[in-house]
Amino acid sequence: MSQVVTKFPTTTTVIVAGWTNPTNAYAEDGVNAYSSTDGAEQKYGGWNFTTNDIPDGSTITKVEIGCKHYEVDPSDYYQYTSLKYVRSIGLSVTLSLEKRSSLTWDYWDITSYESSWDLTKLNNADVRIICTLVSASGGGCLFKHGDIRPFTLCRDKSGLLIKPVDELVEGETLIVWSEETNGFLEAKAVKIEKFEGYQEFIKIVLRKVRVPSLKFIGKFVEYQPYMVVTANQPLFLFKKPYPRAPDYAGPYRLKAIELWQRAMAGEEFWIGCFLNWNILMMPIERVEYIETFAESYKIAVDKPQAHIFTETLTQDDIALWERHGYGLRDIPRISSLLWVVGKTTSYVDAVCLRVTFNPPAGGVITRQIGDSLAETIVTA
Repeated sequence: MSQVVTKFPTTTTVIVAGWTNPTNAYAEDGVNAYSSTDGAEQKYGGWNFTTNDIPDGSTITKVEIGCKHYEVDPSDYYQYTSLKYVRSIGLSVTLSLEKRSSLTWDYWDITSYESSWDLTKLNNADVRIICTLVSASGGGCLFKHGDIRPFTLCRDKSGLLIKPVDELVEGETLIVWSEETNGFLEAKAVKIEKFEGYQEFIKIVLRKVRVPSLKFIGKFVEYQPYMVVTANQPLFLFKKPYPRAPDYAGPYRLKAIELWQRAMAGEEFWIGCFLNWNILMMPIERVEYIETFAESYKIAVDKPQAHIFTETLTQDDIALWERHGYGLRDIPRISSLLWVVGKTTSYVDAVCLRVTFNPPAGGVITRQIGDSLAETIVTA
């Protein structure tokens, strides 16, 4: 009678950097390794099969590699987790696993990729997980048209600044809000894509802000923050349970076009904004629908469940700030950069090697019989 033994890895090696806490995949315990980096590749080994697992004289009939995983799609991307097996002759094969919305085991039969199997080959099995980010149709997230440009919150050696998204390059540091840590983090831009075409956009306008001028004593700058995003961009929004409520209900995850539809129906929403290292809830004053030929940009970062901050500015807006002594490094201290969802994550709870074998004829195999009986020796 066939027997099955499953082993988990005890060693791991970075092939392409990008998996966080890769040792979390050593055991099935709900504590995950995760990655948001396209192409991140992690190798697992140290399977430690012995004759206690597979007795001498057994015939190995099936070898499978498994992964307990799930994925969260970012805006306008598809997120996949792939399994890779490197054969003993050096060639490799890769399989993209079915997308899962909660932690689920998927297995891949690799028996045919070796001419034969024994304990040595099992213990030397080179099993890898790969994070793959595939661009979906539908364009980008952030709108650029003429001198209307989206800016995002960054940090360099000199400190905070807002930077035009169309000038952003991979590897630059962004300031994001992390759902996992419930706080601010630095994140690297790992993928920036530009699209051009006739698209639907939503303009989200907040109430006016009023800050003191740095050049003219007693004068103030009055400005109305806004952003323009593609219609399918997801947003985290909040509501007041009643008009004078001290707290907010939510978050509500809505696409920008859903926000527009509901705002047109009279619903009121608030959105989180970055303001000098705080999250400030700002009421949305109005929402507008735009259809035009324009550029749009998508940004993926290397942190899971990360939200970026953005604001749309024209040359006139920048000139207004500059007249009052505010540069691109000063704006994060006094303006309100809106909170935009940017999830991009593959999660892996465990990786395993599962072997099916036929024990030698007449061999003695230890089996667990029944839920309430003691371990018993039976003859196969």
